[in-house]
Amino acid sequence: MPQRMKIFSTIIISVFAIVFVILNVTYWKIDNSDAFGNIATFLSICIGFNITALSIIATSPFAKHLYKIEDENDNSKTLLHVLVGRVKISTVIFVLCLSFILLHSFFGKIPFSWEEMHISHFNFLFRDIIRSLVWFTSIVSLTVFVSLIYLFSSFVIKSASSS
Repeated sequence: MPQRMKIFSTIIISVFAIVFVILNVTYWKIDNSDAFGNIATFLSICIGFNITALSIIATSPFAKHLYKIEDENDNSKTLLHVLVGRVKISTVIFVLCLSFILLHSFFGKIPFSWEEMHISHFNFLFRDIIRSLVWFTSIVSLTVFVSLIYLFSSFVIKSASSS
């Protein structure tokens, strides 16, 4: 992906995240925090999948084969670079979401005097922002996990077809 496209997509995702969090904190107020335990379990499984996938790739001839195939979108990278990079990014997103879940549970148990915020005529809690960030990163995590599975599958097929 060209550099301008990466910057543009980062800006779009950031704007979407900000709008989602603001709408969720002020209007939607989605509070299904009972599901956070299930989300944490799913994310833990995803992290385990990523670590296992990296371990298997690192010790298999598949990694050597992926290292020999140049990425179609970026000539400076091989398919192995792309796959490892995507696994690292997805793991960071999963851990970020888990961190928000932990923060939410932390703020749910300890009262803070500065927790309530006022912007214009909206009153909300800091915990609401964290909860909204959990939902946003959960959606992103699910999307990233599915795209990682598709990427991994396409690399397996590409690797098999080029041997």
